[in-house]
Order: sequence, then structure tokens, then C-alpha cells
Amino acid sequence: MKINTADKFFKWLYVSFLAILVIYVIYFMIVLVLSPKNDFKNRGFVACTKELVMNLGECESGQIGCVLGSFYDDTKCNSKVIFKGFANWLKGKQSAPWSNYIFEPEFQNMSEPLSSEGMKEDMHQIELDRKFMLEKENELEKIKNKELKVQESVIISDPESEVESENDLESEPEDETDFEQNIDDESAIGEISHGDEKAQKIESLPVKKIKADSGKIAEKAKKEVLKQEK
Repeated sequence: MKINTADKFFKWLYVSFLAILVIYVIYFMIVLVLSPKNDFKNRGFVACTKELVMNLGECESGQIGCVLGSFYDDTKCNSKVIFKGFANWLKGKQSAPWSNYIFEPEFQNMSEPLSSEGMKEDMHQIELDRKFMLEKENELEKIKNKELKVQESVIISDPESEVESENDLESEPEDETDFEQNIDDESAIGEISHGDEKAQKIESLPVKKIKADSGKIAEKAKKEVLKQEK
């Protein structure tokens, strides 16, 4: 079976693309490790790294899409730096393709006055940080206001507060009618106690005396009956 020339060409193109992609990924990882992470002039990959940090700071917890998008933007930014260095090398603007991102970093000397460009970059960075902090403060304020509204609605719609108010009303001093009823009840209890005392006194008398008195009363009754018959 003969292989067509078109198949050979596409196979060669596919293998070449994979080889270039692997070489670029390896080179990309090496230069990211070797490149300086801080520089006073924000050269090379330093600006991309700062932008990555800002984008990750805006992502909330659990937002995987936001995190992946931040790394994707960082990859594009780093790739632009690499291709820009290669283009500047072809144009003769720099001595090597990696001169714009592998270099001796410069740090700020506090004894020297800041240049106008450095001041502008610093002011721009400070303004970005200020806006970021304001956005976060506004988000926190909105969350607090929502929580306060929810708490107020719960307190207003809570039936237990109404029950407590009714219980407070019921615990107020009794009315005059209740007071008079209590007095009547106490007097009735007093009468019952007096009746009980009399009964106790009668029961406490000797049995012989009670029989003698009953006999005298019976004789008097008989005499009266005989007088009426005469």
C-alpha cells in the first residue's frame, strides 16, 4: 500500500507541531524559573506576575473558573513577553531573544530620588490597590446590610415576641373584682372555720351532760302537752 504525499505532509506537519509545542513548554517553564521575580522597572514577567496576584485576589473561594481564567491570562501575558523578546532580537533591538526577561534586576535605592516614570508606575499601582480595597469594602458593607435586614425581618415576624408581650400583660396586678372575690373566699373560709369550731365545742362536751339536758327538755315538752289537753 502506497502512502500519498499529502498524507506524508500532514503527518510531518502534525509531528512538527507537537515537537514545537513540547519545546516551547519546556523553554517556557525554564525561563519562568530563571527570570527575576522582582524588578524596580517591572521588566520581563514581573508585570504579569503582579497582574496574576491581583486577579487571584478578586476571585472568591470556590470559584474554580475564575482561578483558571487568571492562570490562562498569565500564560498569555508571559507568552507575549517571550515573543516580544524574540521579535526585538530579530529587529536588532536587543542582543539575545531572552534579554528582556532574563537580566540583572534593579531594586529601589532609597537614597536616590524617584524618577518621574517610577513615580507614575507607583502611583498607578497604588491607585489600583486603592480601588481593589474599596471594592472589597463595598462588598463587605453590602453583606452586612443584608444580614441586618434579615435579622430585623426575623425579629419583626417572630411570634414568640407577641406571646411574651401577652404573658407580660397577664402577669399584671389583678383587678378589683378579683380582689373582692378573694375577700369573699376568705370570709367563706372563715365562716366554715367558725362552724367547725362550734361543732368541735359541742363534740367536746361530756356525753352525760348532753343526755341530762335532753331529758329536761323532753319533760318540759310533756308538761306543756298535758296542759293543752286539759
